[in-house]
Amino acid sequence: MDLIESYREELQLIRKPWTRVWVGALLVALVALPWFAPGHVTYICSLIFIYAVGVQGQNLLIGYTGQISFGQAGFLAIGAFTFGHLYRMGVVWPVGLLAAGLLAGLFGILVGFPSLRLKGPYLAIVTMGFGIAVYQVFVNSEILSGGRMGLAITKLAPPLGLSEETFYYYFNFIIAAGFTLLSYNIVSSYIGRAFIAIRDNDIAAEVIGVNLTRYKLLSFAISSFYTGVQ
Repeated sequence: MDLIESYREELQLIRKPWTRVWVGALLVALVALPWFAPGHVTYICSLIFIYAVGVQGQNLLIGYTGQISFGQAGFLAIGAFTFGHLYRMGVVWPVGLLAAGLLAGLFGILVGFPSLRLKGPYLAIVTMGFGIAVYQVFVNSEILSGGRMGLAITKLAPPLGLSEETFYYYFNFIIAAGFTLLSYNIVSSYIGRAFIAIRDNDIAAEVIGVNLTRYKLLSFAISSFYTGVQ
């Protein structure tokens, strides 16, 4: 069994040389994939990158902090319609994407307040109720969602002569890679260690100085931000 000699070594994203080799090979393959793979494979990989962002947010909330949430669909809808409205108003897409994540994160904080008192299935029921409530609001409000027909927005024009499938593949790949690095930095920081302490034993975590209110709400906010951007 390999021993970790220092805390700096423990925080390394890739520790072993051979791991660096196959991770590098995987990245090269992913970059080159749209030029050799069929269009439907490129499309499926784009979807995988999109879902990967949301899954990482869920992992930070459920896996690292131990807070159950079944309301992610609600945050996804808030982020999607926020971006759609801003884009139709002429806001550039990076700003719209950031605003979508921030608004979803704000609602994540509001939904996170029950986590200060509820645990397990009770918290799951509350978050599920939030997701259902958001669905009902958007479905029955044409101003917010365009009704059951949704919002019609124009797609981003592919630059550099790229096809639509290739452009969206690289677009989603870059976002997924950025959020992967962000997740790694969060987990490796004091925030990540506080999340783990809360998951393992929130009473013990509070005794050693972890602010439960701050970090539980922060966990919900980060997870919702990921889902809103997704």
